[in-house]
Amino acid sequence: MSVFATLRTAGAESTGMYALNGKFYVNVQHPTSGNSLLVEISPVPEAETYAMMLAGLGLVGFAASRRKSVK
Repeated sequence: MSVFATLRTAGAESTGMYALNGKFYVNVQHPTSGNSLLVEISPVPEAETYAMMLAGLGLVGFAASRRKSVK
């Protein structure tokens, strides 16, 4: 793991951002209690992901409407 940035926030301190095997993590530590938490950062889906999901739902809806009218 390699640290590539350091940040500060009110109350707790972000002691570093890490990258390991294509995943990104932020380590947050509370200065008085000493508690430490490693949080995985998830990527934001691309617009194409939403377009494919909407297209799939549209096809399912179309198939369902055709099925009802065939009866």
